[in-house]
Amino acid sequence: MFLQELNDIQRKNFLELAVYGMKVNEELHESQKNIINTFRLEMCIEDYVIKNKPIKDIITEFQGSKKSIKKIVLIELFGVLLTDGAFDDKESDLVNLCAKKWNFRDSEIKKMRRWVQDFNDLLVEGYEYIMK
Repeated sequence: MFLQELNDIQRKNFLELAVYGMKVNEELHESQKNIINTFRLEMCIEDYVIKNKPIKDIITEFQGSKKSIKKIVLIELFGVLLTDGAFDDKESDLVNLCAKKWNFRDSEIKKMRRWVQDFNDLLVEGYEYIMK
């Protein structure tokens, strides 16, 4: 959605973060692999190979980025984590770790999560409307 705003390094680091987030509970499922491939296409980094960077390194890479970039990363991360309709403790811990390191208040994180949930609900509603 907003990934085109990231530079090449940020795009690769976001992809690393997205994969980390998807694997926080388990191995990647086929549908999640499809999401990763969609991200690759959207960000024009089709040939990028996931390096499985440590989460501390990924978070540090974004430390010096503008707040707007960090918001994009968190919004897109919520999009990834909420795809299955659940948001468990490990996923919450990951978001909270990023939020803490990037100096976001709890209220900002709640607002981003709510916005992504509302957006996802609108997409579902739109598809249902179209298919009638």
